Amino acid sequence: MRILTHSFFYTAIALAVIGVIIVLSPILFSIDLIHPLRLNEKTLLLQQQQKVASKKLMANETGKIFLNPQEAGMPFQKVEFIHNDGTIIRGWYITADSTANTSVALLHDVNEGKLAYLELAYQLFFMGYNTLLIDMKAHGNSDGSEFGINLGEAQQCQQYVHFLKSEKKQQQVFIFGKGCGAAIAMLYATMDTTLSGLLLQSPFNNFSDYIDRKIFNKFESYTWLVQNPIKINISKKGQLPPLATLIKTIKIPVFIIMGSADTVILPEESTAVYDSSTHPFNRIMNIKNGQHDDLEVVAGKQYYEEISSFIQLCLPKKKGSARAKQLT
Repeated sequence: MRILTHSFFYTAIALAVIGVIIVLSPILFSIDLIHPLRLNEKTLLLQQQQKVASKKLMANETGKIFLNPQEAGMPFQKVEFIHNDGTIIRGWYITADSTANTSVALLHDVNEGKLAYLELAYQLFFMGYNTLLIDMKAHGNSDGSEFGINLGEAQQCQQYVHFLKSEKKQQQVFIFGKGCGAAIAMLYATMDTTLSGLLLQSPFNNFSDYIDRKIFNKFESYTWLVQNPIKINISKKGQLPPLATLIKTIKIPVFIIMGSADTVILPEESTAVYDSSTHPFNRIMNIKNGQHDDLEVVAGKQYYEEISSFIQLCLPKKKGSARAKQLT
């Protein structure tokens, strides 16, 4: 009888532990997806003190990380937008020159921020393009505690485009999005055909598969315990159709950039999105040995040249004027 009592006791304890894990698993995991890690000046300085290197961040020849565009020699304006839930979204608008009429809005991946895109903005700056860098909700210096990849976040892009076109008088507007930012950019592009083009870096195809990989990478052999509760919690933030289906409804040019060694968003997923696209100007760049966060480092100068080439392809062609003198 005592053995049975002990057995029942330990079984009950084990079941209680499993129950607690299942209940808390959405909270534990949501730090990575729903409650992102913030990348801002404060966390960067802490990383510098801890000597944590990052290939994504822009630094000078001494290794000092730039904390704003001005430190990198780019004039900029701080901007704010009101999210549809009332939170403040903060960003930077960088002006290439007073005559530039083409802008690129940059939407970062989850757990990133506008600081991670200063190098790209710097390259676009010298190509003559203005840029709008945004800290999306619950990232960087923007307000909010929860992030979602859904229609609400996509509709937020309307404010960015309106700011560029109405306030800054930009004639051509592109959106660059990476990972989760690429999905949000695609959702918005289904609602706005006035965009000049989309630049999508490492877009996933199936959101559910993307979540499954993130869960497995975090919990490995314990995935079976937490997978369903986590996915249910994330699904409350909105549903997302396969991007290979979504892109069929996008009527503007799309440039997809991917890495052959990406384990976060598998290259075959990005390829599937491209293969379903229909616009004749669509392009894809597969960077050999490129991983999720080092594509511009691996590809080097070609990375930026291909981006510039795509933008130029999408811009309206200047019409030639007739000559006064006729051929005789």
